[in-house]
Amino acid sequence: MPKRRRQFLGLLAAGTTGAIAGCGGDSEGTATDSNGTESTESSSGQTGAVEIQSDIGLDSWPMFGANAANTRTEPDQTGPTAAPTKSWSTTLDTGVSASPAVVDGVLYVGTSDFGADTGVLRALSATSGQELWQVRTARQVYSSPAVVDDTVYFGTGRNNDGAGRLYAVSATDGSKQWQFDVGIELDSSPTVGDGTVYVVPVDLTIYALDAADGTEQWSLRPGDGATCSPTLVDGTLYTGDRNEALVAVDAAEGTVQWRSDTDDLVLSAPAVVDGTVYCGTVAGTVYAFDAADGTELWQFEDPSFAWPSPVVRDGTVYVSEGDRLKDPPESGRASLYALDAADGSKQWRFESGSTFTEPPAVTGDTVYVPDYSGELYGLSAADGTKLWSQKTGSSFSLVSPAVADGTVYMGTPNGEIYALHEP
Repeated sequence: MPKRRRQFLGLLAAGTTGAIAGCGGDSEGTATDSNGTESTESSSGQTGAVEIQSDIGLDSWPMFGANAANTRTEPDQTGPTAAPTKSWSTTLDTGVSASPAVVDGVLYVGTSDFGADTGVLRALSATSGQELWQVRTARQVYSSPAVVDDTVYFGTGRNNDGAGRLYAVSATDGSKQWQFDVGIELDSSPTVGDGTVYVVPVDLTIYALDAADGTEQWSLRPGDGATCSPTLVDGTLYTGDRNEALVAVDAAEGTVQWRSDTDDLVLSAPAVVDGTVYCGTVAGTVYAFDAADGTELWQFEDPSFAWPSPVVRDGTVYVSEGDRLKDPPESGRASLYALDAADGSKQWRFESGSTFTEPPAVTGDTVYVPDYSGELYGLSAADGTKLWSQKTGSSFSLVSPAVADGTVYMGTPNGEIYALHEP
């Protein structure tokens, strides 16, 4: 079942389910080497990691939204503008179920065995696709990894025992540093900043954990519960709540600063740029709010949207539409809009022959967006002109691409990973 469909059903059903289990250790989260051989974790953390020589530069994509502000773009990021060449591709024995992260020449990607309800976090060479290490878990990995200060943070979903966890593992070799048991499915991606990890499992509680050891600092159910991964900017978290509102929470204290009503649930993490919060709702409305006090600045409505996740760069908001509440999403025409960030007016619109199920990634020149048919588009950021498209081997796509050092990384549920760069 597609990830966001599962999240939506879980959110509607999870109002009173789940309990916090605290911080502890068990046998789950075993690191293995590049040949898949299980290795014993030790205090030195040596698990057969492979050293690589890489010409990758300083560009990175360390978490789902590229940064804690969830803009899905970075100022110096570059990617292919012309039809790309495949740098490498590989096929894993588990399907790609979470958007990847790229840091210091290493690609980190969450994968799942959809039949066995188990998962694997993998570290691959960003220049060759060679597997460096892996961490196998007893639950599927739908949570995109966040890589900060040589640590990878990721969550796992539930299987029959109903226990989800947040893991912190070494970015070098996958050795486990700590885990935090949330007692229920954790599909949303962690947000990391200021020495703290923030996560929202499907019990709708925001947990703030010490990034060094996983100690709980505070927890909060804003309104009737949080509905999406929080966005962190200047000491404030922004997320949706179940009472159909956007809320701002003090990141240090866990107290609500303001609350602004929306026309429906906000199920995708907001983006925050230049003092403005951009978010989308299930009803298909994109909002802009003042980040300081929650004053509504503008709204743009398209009923064909389904909880769009805005991407913001250079004064433009990019949002894709698609009926994600259907399983599978309906085929047919779907659109990606570019809106003026100041007033929400439409700048351009691109139509695809299949539903867009995930948010795009954006560089200065190009918008990269996958559709449900498994095709990845490169569009002109200036006017929406189609520059190129690349068909993957999958009949559908569930994850957003990551962009680093001129390369777009894309994964599919079939276990394929592609690295595409401009010739």
